[in-house]
Amino acid sequence: MRLFVNGQLMDLDSDYAVSKTLQVNDIGSLSTRQSSLTSKIKLPKTTTNLAALGFLSVGGNTSNIPYQRNNATLLDETGEALIYNGWADVIKTNKAIEMTVYDGIYDFQKTLENKTLTDMGLSELNHLKNLHNVLETWSATTLPYRYNIADYNGKTIFHYSGATTTRFNIDYFIPAAKVEFIWNKIFNYAGYTYDGSIFQTEDFKNLWMTYPKPVGSTNQALEFINHQDWTDPLSFSTTFPTDFGFAVATVYESTLLTQCFTSTAATSVQQTDGHCRAIKVDADGLYRFNIEGSLYFPPNANASYGIALQRVNLSTNVVTYTPIVQGITGATDLDISYSFTMTDEERVGLHLMNFQYGNIPFTTNSHWQPNQVVGGNLDIDFYKVLGDVVNFDEALIEFKATDFVMEIIKRYGLTMYKDKYTKKLTFLTLGQLLTTDNIDLWDEDIEIVEEEYSYGNYAQQNLFTYKYNEDNASHFNGSIAILNPNLKDENTVISSKFYAPEAYDRYLIGKRFRVYKFWDKEVKDDGEVEYKPLDKRFYLMRSEPYIMPLTTNIDSEAFGQTTTFKNCYVENYNRMGMTDVIEDYYLPMQGILNRSKVVTVNKWFTSKEITDFDFRKLIYLEKLGEYFIINKVADYVVGKPTKTELVNVKFFAEEDDDNNGGNPPEPQVFQITNMTQSGCSVTFNFETDTPFPILLYITATEVLFGQVFGTAMWLPDATTTFTITDLPVPANYHWVLNASYLGGNIATPNYTFLLNPC
Repeated sequence: MRLFVNGQLMDLDSDYAVSKTLQVNDIGSLSTRQSSLTSKIKLPKTTTNLAALGFLSVGGNTSNIPYQRNNATLLDETGEALIYNGWADVIKTNKAIEMTVYDGIYDFQKTLENKTLTDMGLSELNHLKNLHNVLETWSATTLPYRYNIADYNGKTIFHYSGATTTRFNIDYFIPAAKVEFIWNKIFNYAGYTYDGSIFQTEDFKNLWMTYPKPVGSTNQALEFINHQDWTDPLSFSTTFPTDFGFAVATVYESTLLTQCFTSTAATSVQQTDGHCRAIKVDADGLYRFNIEGSLYFPPNANASYGIALQRVNLSTNVVTYTPIVQGITGATDLDISYSFTMTDEERVGLHLMNFQYGNIPFTTNSHWQPNQVVGGNLDIDFYKVLGDVVNFDEALIEFKATDFVMEIIKRYGLTMYKDKYTKKLTFLTLGQLLTTDNIDLWDEDIEIVEEEYSYGNYAQQNLFTYKYNEDNASHFNGSIAILNPNLKDENTVISSKFYAPEAYDRYLIGKRFRVYKFWDKEVKDDGEVEYKPLDKRFYLMRSEPYIMPLTTNIDSEAFGQTTTFKNCYVENYNRMGMTDVIEDYYLPMQGILNRSKVVTVNKWFTSKEITDFDFRKLIYLEKLGEYFIINKVADYVVGKPTKTELVNVKFFAEEDDDNNGGNPPEPQVFQITNMTQSGCSVTFNFETDTPFPILLYITATEVLFGQVFGTAMWLPDATTTFTITDLPVPANYHWVLNASYLGGNIATPNYTFLLNPC
């Protein structure tokens, strides 16, 4: 046995035997994936070993070996690589130097350890949210993000005051990133490649993850237009009325924008007296004044001083004033950011105001006291707001890359296999493992040690769960049923970090949409609705092209932008519930766990067999006449029998006389012929040519509201009926029923039925 660490041949005791355990996916846990590893290796403290490890444990050493990645290769006496380019983890030193060597997916996992999705380099997802960019995601289909129309529980639709046309409001749209894009970025970062047919399916390629929070005005991209300095108001002499006649007094200009300018985005408006007092823009949009500095107003109990935005309609000459800040008394420091929509048919100005007299600027009228000077120094910057900044880098900084990878692996029931000599991972579904024609025959060289009839921490109901906005919600959860009363009642085997949409949907404009909650709504006493943003709400969805029945208005209420559209993309949650996930990817597991049998055998392996070991093979034990998948090869040592765990499975091709390349048999027929309701129990009659026993999986989907109900039942003997109990049956629920079974496909026409309330 020879061990190389960081390219250095290490000294081993001549009779020292290193054992190795091989594993990729413990069938006892659906939520984890494993690496192969050696037992604890004890290296003698020879000069060679100490020098190779930076004199670790020697006084005054500065070795970094325990804190870094150490490359390791383990060869047997024939030169076979039991571990190639593995990872040596130095644990401790005492009389010897103790380490464990890992291979398989360990390097991939360690590369991503403590890294977040932000570290993966997702800058292509960052963009500005405005009306143009939202619509662009519906035409530029190669973008890695998209705005799918859905009900995000905000002000998704609205109409302007006095108008009747309802329109979509993009201010309450949420972007979503393409999962495939993030997946590829993770593998690029780790320096790995991957393959697997699942990644070519629509189920994966059309999977999107939402931004975790509303996108709003807290972070906006600005285009600078102009800067103005204001230092004390302009003054002039005028005849001022008094109780005893007229007097000459000094009065002051009320406008704060007194400097003329011209730019490509806006121009100051010069009046007949030569002064510039307002700004006109070249395009409709959202604009902003940043006002910083100090103002002084003389104390006046009969005044409410401040600054207002003056808006003049150039077509009608109607003037309005909107307060920006008021209630200033004495010297006051200001730091104001004020955004407002504006069209190219308007001009705006900033004016000092006395709000005590209504929205009227300071003039020569009696509410402006002569010789009471307003003072101060203000810096005023004028911007165009280009859009709300969508920063996925910032938003994903707490989402661990390893968690994201595991979400995908668990969603599709994947097992990953690392190529021994390259950084390539191959992913297979459970169904692919059980339909392979890659089969080994084990017979004379094995000894059956024991059989176990339950495995892992499973229960009678094994839950697959999402997160929810409401306590005790479970409408998109699912479960694998194990028909074994000796197990505990319930256990959660997969818990997703993603939220599920609400149980209900809403009709917006021309279509019903699912509700992905990003705002809570609160109705105030005056009837106004307040939208309170929520955070850390990651959802998954699909994206579906859709053509609106009629040309539809779409606006940004905040930016004052409007247009129309017909072609768009909308959310789709089809087959996204955990019941669907189980039916699509975990039915083989349901068959494995029902009538579970785990056989432990002792088998003699050669080093070559361990070196080239392939967990993707099915094993056929002639002694038992059954098929198995290999769960674990425990503590292999050269020249000794090795304890190996085998999990009994049903091989799809075993009943196919022609073997059919290991593919599943042709679909059987399963025809529902009748339905009878008794209270909340529903009995179905059926005809089938499917051989018994059958593990039947039933999914009922409510047509209008999309509620999903799933259950599994074991039909051990030939029968023509099955019964569902406790089916939710509110009035007027129209259900579509589908059936599938373990071990093959069912050609089942959808069966639609209407139940009476119970």
